[in-house]
Amino acid sequence: MNDQSHSQLLSHIVSRWSNRTEDIAVDALGFILSRSRAARNALQGVVEAVAPRVGELTSARTQVSGSDGARPDLVVYGRDDRERVIVEAKFWAGLTENQPESYLARLPDDGETSVLLFVAPEARLETLWIELQRRTRHDAGVADRSEVGGVKCMPIDSGQRYLVLSSWRMVLDRMLTSAVAAADPIESDIRQLQALCEREDAAAFLPIKPGEFAPAIPRRILQLNRLVDDVVARASERAFVKTGRTDGLIATPQRYGYGRYIKLGTERADRWGGAWLGVHSELWAQYEETPLWLTFHSGGNWGENVLSVDALRQRLGEDVWARTPKAIPVHLPTGVEYDAVLDSVVGYLSELANRIGEVSPSPQE
Repeated sequence: MNDQSHSQLLSHIVSRWSNRTEDIAVDALGFILSRSRAARNALQGVVEAVAPRVGELTSARTQVSGSDGARPDLVVYGRDDRERVIVEAKFWAGLTENQPESYLARLPDDGETSVLLFVAPEARLETLWIELQRRTRHDAGVADRSEVGGVKCMPIDSGQRYLVLSSWRMVLDRMLTSAVAAADPIESDIRQLQALCEREDAAAFLPIKPGEFAPAIPRRILQLNRLVDDVVARASERAFVKTGRTDGLIATPQRYGYGRYIKLGTERADRWGGAWLGVHSELWAQYEETPLWLTFHSGGNWGENVLSVDALRQRLGEDVWARTPKAIPVHLPTGVEYDAVLDSVVGYLSELANRIGEVSPSPQE
């Protein structure tokens, strides 16, 4: 298993078995900070970019109740064993009624720097910062607010307490750099948390921007659906695609997009790959910059002479596949008319069909 697979294990398990990703991320961050001086030094560097002289951070605990019963996600302590950094970790959940006022009031007002730090996805920073400022009743003029390297800061009552906002990526990148430099084995745990945060960002419902629902978007989707049908029709005429109700290969919309079930191969060899060709939004968002995909299947009701996916991978070569075992991206040419796009896709499918129909490269088939 490679390093990337190791780093994605936590995110894979969480995505399948839990709807409490935020809580798990907080526990993971607390675990890292409580065990790693390198990680705490990195966190100190993030907050001191905007809130000077926080000082050495010595330990961390999650879910520490205050006198009012409120429990912030994570508390990081200084050398005096006082709460120097309170961390609130966010993905896409809204602020609670305690945020940020109750936690700001909890910061020690002892003449030393203390920070309430919100950590959130980069795409949410601007809208969350506006909401945090709106909810903050303390006096802080625009001139007092600052931003350094993407870290936003507002002093509270012109004292030594600060409201700070940073991204998960900023915080975890700094921690990873610090851990690597210190040869700290916590590095692998930081990578796990990074992968979880990246997956959560990719799956999130981002704030809607003006113009996102302009008519050009549905028009393009309808054009792509038409392209799928026209590609299948032309490839069927040239006999390297089989389709039709008699084969059970009909137009089939899925939750991720419109597509067609096809058999791709050659009549001469009578050897085929069973596939779905269509607009696949999930693969488009996660892997490659193209909406059009071939996802291969085997077994079931595909009939005789349909190769297994493993056999297809041998025939087609590893270079055509995405970072997922059964899918091939079909890239579309840009800056050309529709007929040129259609010709390009049909030509690519013809190339794949010929590879499938070649003399078997392996006796395993």
